[in-house]
Amino acid sequence: MNLEILSFEEAMKYVPPENSCGIRILNSHWESFNPDLPEHKNWIKINTYKFDDVWPKEWKEYSWVDINSEEFEKYYNIQKEAYPKMTKESLINLLESQGHFSERKMIFTEKDAIKILDDFDKVKESVQNIMIHCVYGRNRSPGIGIAMNDIYGWGIKGLEEKFPNYRRYFYDTMIKAAKKK
Repeated sequence: MNLEILSFEEAMKYVPPENSCGIRILNSHWESFNPDLPEHKNWIKINTYKFDDVWPKEWKEYSWVDINSEEFEKYYNIQKEAYPKMTKESLINLLESQGHFSERKMIFTEKDAIKILDDFDKVKESVQNIMIHCVYGRNRSPGIGIAMNDIYGWGIKGLEEKFPNYRRYFYDTMIKAAKKK
């Protein structure tokens, strides 16, 4: 299996190889701006899903952050310059709070994960290439793509390194859903 994980902009320019499946992950609030991917004879199926880059309050998306690491220290110092009263704890709390849903935010659930897996199962025998995109191609689509790589045993190496900010919540939800199927 060939897997492409792209941003929205890259996906709009993407020319699918033969026997391709597209998975589009759009924000819930993009109702007025959801252009279709360009038509191409090589698409077997394109499925679109809407959910936002948020996670439940009890989920610790940034528990992997080592606040003693050099990279975090650099990030913290930049933030500290802009917000002198910020502490490491308050910065972690800020990062965590950004994932909490409010207003019209749509949270990704196991039901969504099962829908993605079921839809892909319908075409997987015909597919040789899969393209997954979200807005920036850094969080949601890598989380889904890395999970599908593990679920379907595609054996694609280096995805976690290529996409270090993949959304762990989406990955974990996909894995749990696959185990329940």
